[in-house]
Amino acid sequence: MTNSASDLEGGAGGRFEYFMIRLRRAGDAADELSGQIERVGSGEKRRFDTGEHLLELVAGWPGQAHGTHDRHDAPPPPAEEKS
Repeated sequence: MTNSASDLEGGAGGRFEYFMIRLRRAGDAADELSGQIERVGSGEKRRFDTGEHLLELVAGWPGQAHGTHDRHDAPPPPAEEKS
């Protein structure tokens, strides 16, 4: 399923945040993934070891004020170590 820009506009306000995700899949299992996520414009990077962990990182990443992409912004709290 793909969305065009017009499908994404006109929501309940807010703004888009952009991330680059590098995935590493272990074997043929679709649910075994790990990698790194980077917030575009800030250079902040976090590693993840499951899809659930990736979702937690994105959901918990503090938003930036509109128009600010300063590397000196406070980084998100470190991810909890998964044992």
